[in-house]
Amino acid sequence: MNLVDEETVSITFPVDNVALAKRRLSECPIKEVLGDVIGSTIEACSGAKEQVVVEWSQPLKTVGYHPLIAAAFMAFSEHRPLVLSPDMVWITIAQGLAQHINLHPEKFRYFCVSHEAKLQIEVQTLRKDWAKIVHSFGNQIKRHTNAGLYELFVANFSTTGEIERTVSEVVMMDAFKRYFDYLVTDICGIPSVTLEGTTKDWILLKNKVEAIKLFGLKWWMKQLLAICDQFIRASQGDVDLEHWQNLCKLKDRYGEPIINGWIIKLIAYVRRTHNGDFNVINPVFMGKDEVTSWNLSNGLSIVPFIWKDRETKTSKLLELIAGFTGITQSPDNFALRPKLGWAVREVSLLDQLIHKIKCDHDSNRPYSGNFDKFRRFPSDLWKFYRATNGAGFYPSDKGYRYRILRLEEIEPIPGFFEPFFKLCQLEDGRFFAISLYGSVDKKRGHVYPIICYQRNLPESKRKVIAHSFTELLEYIINDNGDHI
Repeated sequence: MNLVDEETVSITFPVDNVALAKRRLSECPIKEVLGDVIGSTIEACSGAKEQVVVEWSQPLKTVGYHPLIAAAFMAFSEHRPLVLSPDMVWITIAQGLAQHINLHPEKFRYFCVSHEAKLQIEVQTLRKDWAKIVHSFGNQIKRHTNAGLYELFVANFSTTGEIERTVSEVVMMDAFKRYFDYLVTDICGIPSVTLEGTTKDWILLKNKVEAIKLFGLKWWMKQLLAICDQFIRASQGDVDLEHWQNLCKLKDRYGEPIINGWIIKLIAYVRRTHNGDFNVINPVFMGKDEVTSWNLSNGLSIVPFIWKDRETKTSKLLELIAGFTGITQSPDNFALRPKLGWAVREVSLLDQLIHKIKCDHDSNRPYSGNFDKFRRFPSDLWKFYRATNGAGFYPSDKGYRYRILRLEEIEPIPGFFEPFFKLCQLEDGRFFAISLYGSVDKKRGHVYPIICYQRNLPESKRKVIAHSFTELLEYIINDNGDHI
């Protein structure tokens, strides 16, 4: 029997004839979970003390991957009801659209905006009212983007609350971050599925999906529209049971450590194995029917911006984070509900150093070539070259006291038992060189030794300057141009 909740505007219908779960899953406050997902301290977030599901088998307090997909998988495998809303589905799709635009920014530039390069938009505020700041950015983006794009991205369903709207606006900021800089001054079954909102909401969701065909996503559109049609049917009480029983994990693939079913078709791009970038079209659109959870994103959109303090004349680099912050569960029947939210954090040390390089030193355009031959590089080195292809520090008569080489200049130093690669040139002819054979240190974790290389100096006397590229950058910037 289908249960229509007229007060909250939702419909609940049976899917699989399985016994309901009888225990509550472990939970932690959203702020703690987000801290583990992001890997740094959270300055502010929506619903900070609200409890979300955690999986203690993970090394961190998270469910391990995209909470929307994880909720479906856990509901299926542990016999727990599932709750979905148009906002959740649209945010997932909009994040895929944002990634598509970011992968092809120049292709869609004049479809999205009319200006060249990047336009800085600024929000002035007396206090850190983050939702209000995001809405202000959204209003400015609306003025500087072509007609209809703001309305496309921003959630406006009957289920859309303040948090959902804020999340959708941050996803929009993510989609257009190549065109704008942002500045702030001062295996089982699912017992039931509840669709929140009205039929009109789900029709609106389909209209939004139809609008993204202008971005050339033919490989995604057909599947999304078919899913939207099923949402509309179910919201009217016309439930295609076979469709909903295949929401997560196909019936003939029990026991496989993979995610499949139509829910995975909401994901546009997945992780590239060798470098971790999310620029691979979801393989389900290429003829496969499965995706491993490792290939999925964490469901968060991240947008960097500069916070400028007028009194102290200082600035720092922060990031807006929004999307799926976890999974909540009902106290009554343990129904799982993917949780939308936002947060603000101060960026990692490496990002701060890169920001300082771009502000105070000589940086270059990001490397745009093929990274395949550099796949052994540690992650911080990857991130640096995606931001700037080399950099110069402290100009001198001979060029620079320190010059981090362009990626195409990096080459191995002959004669080493352990391969070292030239990374940074000093004005006196010496080099800093990095070993790509990392090791694990009890205190530092993964380390990639960097030495000061000088021709004819015995290997045993070559001094280790740093144990990571980030440490080397910090050393160079704090050295003020003085040689070791």
